[in-house]
Amino acid sequence: MPIFVPNKVYLRGILLHYFIQKKSAAEAHRILVQTYDDNALSDTTCRDWFRRFKSNDFELEDKERSGAPKKFQDKELEQLLDEDPSQTLSELGKILQVDESTVSKRLKGLGMIQKQGHGVPKNLPKSATEAHRIFVQTYGDNALSDTTCRDWFRRFKNNDFELEDKERSGAPKKFQDKELEQLLNEDPSQTLSELGKILQVDESTVSKRLKGLGMIQKQGHWVPPAMHPEKRPLYAQRHDKVILLHDNARPHVAKPVKTYLGNA
Repeated sequence: MPIFVPNKVYLRGILLHYFIQKKSAAEAHRILVQTYDDNALSDTTCRDWFRRFKSNDFELEDKERSGAPKKFQDKELEQLLDEDPSQTLSELGKILQVDESTVSKRLKGLGMIQKQGHGVPKNLPKSATEAHRIFVQTYGDNALSDTTCRDWFRRFKNNDFELEDKERSGAPKKFQDKELEQLLNEDPSQTLSELGKILQVDESTVSKRLKGLGMIQKQGHWVPPAMHPEKRPLYAQRHDKVILLHDNARPHVAKPVKTYLGNA
């Protein structure tokens, strides 16, 4: 199971999603606990955010508080952890010039607790197709496209949980055969255009790779070599069956038939 530790803004976004779906704060909190366990927001926090949403306040970031300024920004702490995630509370506190309890509280607020694996409730979407359907039902024309949902699910399966757009280099994107096979296993009816968009390559690249894998399209679905229809048997394998030829057949084609009929 991939390791993913959600931060507070991500969890607030999930709360907003369930608020739009007309679920209660208690129900949303229960789902968060089932999914993220110790990393879930508290019941009190969930109720607080639902009150904000009911007041048409949909800003998910923390608001600036009056009074004493923050001693350090969250991004400073995150940057230190990016540089060396093995640093202790004591080491982080000395660098940021605060006590260990302050660092501990901030880390908990950021959801920086490493935990391997988590349970997934049955009512959560298990496929990109199901997630896309829920998005369309909830957000209508503002929902992500089916192709985009498939692309993100593929990233998550590769342990890529970065939600911001990544900078693209000039070099064309490479992909493994197993990525293409995985997409076809999920939905064999996808077109070259759809596959190309997900893999971020042109249609010709997808077509060549499919040809290399021996995949052909049959009745709108891509099928592997084992499912290919058998090639037309040769004449010598037809036993006693007669093959009717057209009137202008070439002599080298008609001769075997003439011999066959003469021996019949």
